[in-house]
Amino acid sequence: MKGICILSVFAGLLAFILSLQIKEPCTMTGKVDTKELISVCKIKRLWLFSILALIQQGIQLTTAMSFTNQILKDLGAAIGLVGLSSIIYMVSAVGFAAFASAGYCCKRGPRFWIPAVFVIISVYCVLVPSAKNATQVLILQILPGMSTGILFSYLTSEAMCGIEAKKRSTAMGLFQAVYAIGMTTFPIFTGNIASAFSIHHGYLVLAGISMIGTGVSAVYYRNRTGCKEIR
Repeated sequence: MKGICILSVFAGLLAFILSLQIKEPCTMTGKVDTKELISVCKIKRLWLFSILALIQQGIQLTTAMSFTNQILKDLGAAIGLVGLSSIIYMVSAVGFAAFASAGYCCKRGPRFWIPAVFVIISVYCVLVPSAKNATQVLILQILPGMSTGILFSYLTSEAMCGIEAKKRSTAMGLFQAVYAIGMTTFPIFTGNIASAFSIHHGYLVLAGISMIGTGVSAVYYRNRTGCKEIR
């Protein structure tokens, strides 16, 4: 663990150095009224996709980045396989992020992919605690990569859709604050369920929550046709 932390420090320093090379043109947007920025918090679409991101991030952090590793250990997996599990998840997340910007994925759009990936997350939550060996879990780790690469990408873009440029930093702050609640609370209540019953029950609850995300997003897109600028 000490070695991992040291490597993380060096990685952070490298990222800091590289970030100094980033240059972005400064565009004047004029004086922005505080009340106008606060009005961003009244945008229902932003709240909807922020809450969906809360579900996605909460499940991702609870499963792929936390309790799934414990399940692997319970199945007798060595430390190396636990590390490989994280690598598979991260590589698949990067791959699916690239796929999210590909022509085929864009053609179907968020209307299809957001509900569909929520279903896939539910399947993942059902299958992982039922896995008979570590190999099955490693294969299943590809699925949360879709959650990060496709679902979270679309949730972010949909949350920001239609919001004026001068208000987007405020909107993004709200978006991040909301999904951070899921990252904090989901592992806590899943751990409580696991302690009271079993990890299997905890994952089934997460599967049910993910299906709620499927239903909410499907109903939303059934009643909406597009994205208009919100002022």
